[in-house]
Amino acid sequence: MQQNRQYRSHRSNKLEHLLEAYLCGTLKHDDGARLEALLERDPGALEELFTQAIMDYELQRFLGQHRLVKSRTFLWIAACVVILVPLIMIGYLSINPQLGSVRLKSGNLIWQTADTNGSVASNVSSVLPENFRFRAMTQCLLELNDHSRLSVSPGCMGSLHCPQHGGKKLHITRGKLDLDISPQARPFQLSTPNARITVLGTQFRVTVTPTRQTRVDLQHGKLSIHSEHYQTTITSGYSATIDGHGNIRVISPRQKQQNIRLRWSWDEPPAPAGTDHLWQYGQYTQTAPGNSSPCLRSVLSDEGKDKFQHVAIRSSETLFTLQPGQKLIFRHTQQRFTRKPFKILVYTRDRKRGKTWYYSTYVPAGEPGQWHEDTVDFTRFSANSPDFPEDVPTQLKPGTPIDGIIILHPQPELEFYIDDLCVTSPRQ
Repeated sequence: MQQNRQYRSHRSNKLEHLLEAYLCGTLKHDDGARLEALLERDPGALEELFTQAIMDYELQRFLGQHRLVKSRTFLWIAACVVILVPLIMIGYLSINPQLGSVRLKSGNLIWQTADTNGSVASNVSSVLPENFRFRAMTQCLLELNDHSRLSVSPGCMGSLHCPQHGGKKLHITRGKLDLDISPQARPFQLSTPNARITVLGTQFRVTVTPTRQTRVDLQHGKLSIHSEHYQTTITSGYSATIDGHGNIRVISPRQKQQNIRLRWSWDEPPAPAGTDHLWQYGQYTQTAPGNSSPCLRSVLSDEGKDKFQHVAIRSSETLFTLQPGQKLIFRHTQQRFTRKPFKILVYTRDRKRGKTWYYSTYVPAGEPGQWHEDTVDFTRFSANSPDFPEDVPTQLKPGTPIDGIIILHPQPELEFYIDDLCVTSPRQ
């Protein structure tokens, strides 16, 4: 017992002198390297030195030597912090070798890193690297090391970077995914071709269309959104759309709840009576997984003179009854320049006469490759043909039942996307 106490006392004094010389810069390089190695192998020595420094401080303060020991105590504490913190980090990293990794909880994903020669297909429970590009083949669920979750829709493409020191970065080039992000020590950065989103901890959805338009729907939390020219912040329940010009449009919860969502009719509608000779059947297809917006392609008319395309929303029942102040919101993107406008028709069935009356108006096509929005007041719609009976109004009026909406755009070899079509509430 006596020998052990003497050994520990001698060892403590020796370490104390070595550490004091190390801090003063008088210790030889080789001795300093041996001291660092010793403290790294035996972290308990630091605790012992720290305890001894506190006892020394209390003793000297009792003896009236407070100022002298205060400087020595500061040196001891500084030494402990400088040496102990790296040791803790080394130990933490040694027991967490997968820090920064991503786990595929469900689905099939193809990924690639800068070091891989080809793509790698992964399935459930695969552990992915901290930096990779990916494409989702099916609905996938990714879980990050901080328990953040990404629900990735089929066809979604992008890249993910999860460094060990924090500051995750996600870039989406196409597709849709839902994000549930745990609180972050450093900001979680998400980017798309035309927007940059910063988040500390929230739940939201991001959609990037094939035409590189971005939409963000925030369930709860707070997001800061940046484009090339603008910046805004949205809170729980709000959404934002970013077009190709960097314009940001914020959509309030009231607008989202009260807009009447319209469903596409994927069967071709009959040619309406009273339309001009350009009207014929159109052809429309979905071109990308998870993209619900119809892509429209032109086809030859029966006369062989003009090419045009159309899409319809219709129902055996009334879609809605027109109210004062209601408007039609039409968002679209076309691929090439044209001066020809869209023609929009709405129709109502005259059940007494067994006929259908069509009303129409025109909206500009917008710039090619850019997201474009038109808000059309229903009072702009007028009779599409001159053969309306006298008792049938030639302008749309409140109280008129709307049974269908048709979008017609005559243009040779043109392709465009319908991004959204909805009807506002009467109060907007």
